[in-house]
Amino acid sequence: MPTKDVKANIPTAFDQHAEKEKEGLVYNKKEQDYYGFLVQRLQTARDAREGKHIEFDDKSYLDWHVENSKAANSYNHPRKNREDTRIVTGTTQEKEGSLLSSLLNFNFEASITPYDKHENTLTELGEVIEDLIKKSRQVESYDSKRRLIYKEFLDQGTCFIEEVFTEEIKRNKTLKNTDLVMGGVKIAGIKWKDRLVKEYGYCETRILSGTSVYLGNIREFFLDKQPYAFIRYEIPYDNAKMLYGDWERWDYVPKKVSHVLGELQDPTEYRDFSLLEIQDNMTEIIRYQDPLNNEIMLLVNGVMMLPVEFPLTAISPSGSYTFAKGDAEPISSFFAYSKSTPAKTKVDQETLDEMLKMLLLKMKKSYMPPLANNTGRNLTRKVLLPGEITDGINPAQLQEIGNNQGPNQAEFNMFQLMKNLVNEK
Repeated sequence: MPTKDVKANIPTAFDQHAEKEKEGLVYNKKEQDYYGFLVQRLQTARDAREGKHIEFDDKSYLDWHVENSKAANSYNHPRKNREDTRIVTGTTQEKEGSLLSSLLNFNFEASITPYDKHENTLTELGEVIEDLIKKSRQVESYDSKRRLIYKEFLDQGTCFIEEVFTEEIKRNKTLKNTDLVMGGVKIAGIKWKDRLVKEYGYCETRILSGTSVYLGNIREFFLDKQPYAFIRYEIPYDNAKMLYGDWERWDYVPKKVSHVLGELQDPTEYRDFSLLEIQDNMTEIIRYQDPLNNEIMLLVNGVMMLPVEFPLTAISPSGSYTFAKGDAEPISSFFAYSKSTPAKTKVDQETLDEMLKMLLLKMKKSYMPPLANNTGRNLTRKVLLPGEITDGINPAQLQEIGNNQGPNQAEFNMFQLMKNLVNEK
């Protein structure tokens, strides 16, 4: 089992990293050209996705994504007026819950039928591969992920799933003197061995947020026809160090990035950057993939960690993207994203919620109507409470303002009509 002893060289490694980070990584001419080409592609894909699109109701993808999430989870908006009631019907969420339960009852496991070069069926081989797939699902606890994958699919209409090889790396600390009794022992006398240990590796399916995936051509529906794509991760710096600390160029990775791509006149002159603004002690990781040219590149806080034109087939033997795209209801063959259930019903849902608020307001108004006080005294709303006795008031001097009847049948019918429209959609 491979291990890495990091205890003895911590001060030296730290000083070396700080010195190299300050100097910065110097690329050769080929790397500089590729770096500029890469930066341009990243920025183009980001700006294209975050522009306003009629398919997103003249919104950017990020705004569209947030709105879908709110509608899918019955987001309760803050009150706009003092008299409003914070309440939602939750119809979309409940209907989506029913769809999710239905999907979970289906068996979507693969049925594999392999053939030899003479087109003869290899039944036993297919059964063995199916068993291996089931075992792989068990190892990664796929059943616990399946609900979340389907929910993202229903919430956003488009979901992305990545296939990755995960290595479990843990810090192992072993006391050098196992006979130590902690009580009364001097701190200086306590020593231990500190190592990073790779425990095991396995393949797993990882769900990606749509906001982390950038497609090279937003006007192309099919993923396999995308010219390029990349995935952006944001993880704590310590986690990034655990993953890439033994890579050759890790020492050049800055702990904090001050350059955001898009705010620079010439981004290629900087050795580090981030696609979006990142929080302190966080690290931005970008995995760029180009199946057409069989290329993959890994950038950590803007630093290229792989050689130029590193083959994608080294990671994905088929040469395809390491992630897949699922679509609920395609908008067009000329648009990469699809519509979700909340996207189709959120306008009706908002109208239904607003009608419910108005019905409640009308009920409250009939229970405690607005009053014109001509008694010459300062009165509180307690005078309207059942059984309340207030001395010295002439009821004729305390009159209702306007018509304060509760909701009528026509309003209830309209509410039911809107609810039926949501149900039908």
